[in-house]
Amino acid sequence: MAFLGLGAGKMDLILNKSEYHPREIIEGTAVLTVKETLKARGVIATIDATRKRQSGKHTYTDTLYHEEKKLDGEKEYFANRGEMKYSFQFTVPAGVISEGQANPGLIGGVMNFFQDMGNNSIHWEVSVKLDLQMAFDVSAIRNIRVTPGAQSAQGGFVSAQTQTSVPIGPAPNPANAQAPNQPWQPMK
Repeated sequence: MAFLGLGAGKMDLILNKSEYHPREIIEGTAVLTVKETLKARGVIATIDATRKRQSGKHTYTDTLYHEEKKLDGEKEYFANRGEMKYSFQFTVPAGVISEGQANPGLIGGVMNFFQDMGNNSIHWEVSVKLDLQMAFDVSAIRNIRVTPGAQSAQGGFVSAQTQTSVPIGPAPNPANAQAPNQPWQPMK
């Protein structure tokens, strides 16, 4: 018998990808295998966005967004059932990260840099757990990245980092062609 739930089972978490934009759908599958019959409150999937902040000598974690979905209810989970699979979806919320448009020029570049720094300080994770009573949960966690994106006419998203600008003026002379400028990206 597992002590306090340790080693009682295994949870795998599979996501359709690791980088998302606001209003995009996260599709996930939780795969649960239990080694012994367990009484549990259910299987729960969660998405969280948090940010750490300093205040004097102390570090605090602020929850910016939290959503959970119950995938299975309270019952006994039997060991002889093999893998149990649970599919779920979350929509990445809008309004948690800054989604401003890329600003041109030097001042705009500085503003974009600080906006990206603020977005990069937000920690996003998707987790799933078998909620055991009076024991450690059987769980899995995946970190995801959420970046600003502009919605395209087809309903998809275009990453702000892959957008390019077209200079205004006469067409370039192919004889004087040079490699295109690479977009500036902040250090990670």
